[in-house]
Amino acid sequence: MEATWPLHQLALGALLYAIGGISWAVWGVAVRVAVSVTSHWVVTYFAHNPGPGRWLVRDAAVQAANLEGWGFLTHGECWPNNHHAYPESARMGLDPGQLDPGWWVLMQMKRCGLVSRTNTPRATERCEDLVVSGGGMDGLEVADEPVG
Repeated sequence: MEATWPLHQLALGALLYAIGGISWAVWGVAVRVAVSVTSHWVVTYFAHNPGPGRWLVRDAAVQAANLEGWGFLTHGECWPNNHHAYPESARMGLDPGQLDPGWWVLMQMKRCGLVSRTNTPRATERCEDLVVSGGGMDGLEVADEPVG
């Protein structure tokens, strides 16, 4: 899929053009891809710089911040602090108010039988690598005790 994704866009563009003309093709392909790529780079750049996050991952080379307000647009990919803390989890929005549309889609796919395994965060007893942060990733307000 990684190597052939442009071909998928051509097929979708042709279908949208046949249904609604050039405006449908532009909005359904060009604008959609531009928003997706921009959202990806926003998350990659801003989330991997110091900022707010709930978790500090011990011995991790890179820490990450959560990006409040980007949940819907990024399909839940704006919670990389949660992802770094729980890389095994398909669910990224862990706290109330952390929108995670990607998780919602996975749950619908699971109900339809299209997805069989959806990992969630491990039990707190197995979180010896995590420290609850005081909200900042600057290390100023970090608890001394691990979560588990």
